Formats: sequence, C-alpha cells, structure tokens
Amino acid sequence: MAGILVTSILANGDIERPLSCSNVYIFNENISSQITNIQNLFKTNYKFIFNSTQIYFNSMRLTINVDYEELTNQIIKFFFFPIKGDTLIIDYVTL
Repeated sequence: MAGILVTSILANGDIERPLSCSNVYIFNENISSQITNIQNLFKTNYKFIFNSTQIYFNSMRLTINVDYEELTNQIIKFFFFPIKGDTLIIDYVTL
C-alpha cells in the first residue's frame, strides 16, 4: 500500500509520522482498558481506514464482520461482550 509507513506511538501519545506520510500503520494499540463487562463498543485512539483493522482477542485474531464490525472510522462493535481480564489489541491504518 503506497503511502503507509510502519511506525509507533511515542511515549507522549503522538504518532511518529514523517511530514511526507499521510497514512500511518498503528500496531498493538491496547484497548483493554475500555472493558467494562457490559459494553461491546470500543474506540480507537485515531481514526482508521475502513477494513484496515486487525483485532486480537486474548491473542486470537478476530474476523471482521464475523466477530466484530467497524461502525464508524473510530468505533468497533464486537458481537460478544469482552470481560475484565480479557486482552484486546488492534492494528489499523490511520486516515
């Protein structure tokens, strides 16, 4: 994919992004802290390109439109309810 750079999130939370790059690949964003046992909607730190998400639930890769769906370019809806102690990791390409 042209224009995408594998990068990381800096300690202050900013994306490490060269000036010439418009899209950034975010990997290993941990959204587990959003687990409440009663919700299945989760928000990413940055807006993503639709169909670019890869989500791992307790180290198991999930399948889009089978295990979860992208409601907006920043909201994921799971077809199940994660519980405290579960791990949710997401990779995606930013807008």
